[in-house]
Amino acid sequence: MKKFARVQNEKVVKVVNAVDEDNLNQVHHLYNHANAGKWVEYTTSTKNKPGVGFGYIKSTGVFSYPQSYPSWSLNETTGKWEPPIDYPSDGKVYDWDETNKAWKLGLGVS
Repeated sequence: MKKFARVQNEKVVKVVNAVDEDNLNQVHHLYNHANAGKWVEYTTSTKNKPGVGFGYIKSTGVFSYPQSYPSWSLNETTGKWEPPIDYPSDGKVYDWDETNKAWKLGLGVS
């Protein structure tokens, strides 16, 4: 079974499983309308299984998670959003504080 994501304006708008090319053509006609985007096949080796609302980076063929925080930058190779400051490596649990653009100790952690 083949798996496809419908990509429109670099965003995933639909995800479907198609038994074969004929089935995909039927799905295509079902969802076909002006500026409806294109179908992109993905496999188990595709980075980041796509979901509705994910981005699609055409140049690398990678699906990107929705943006975590406005200050984070997209790594176009991994499709993951990265904070401007690395996560602390002291073994404690932290949450991102977007207002201060810094990691803060998680709730209940001392």
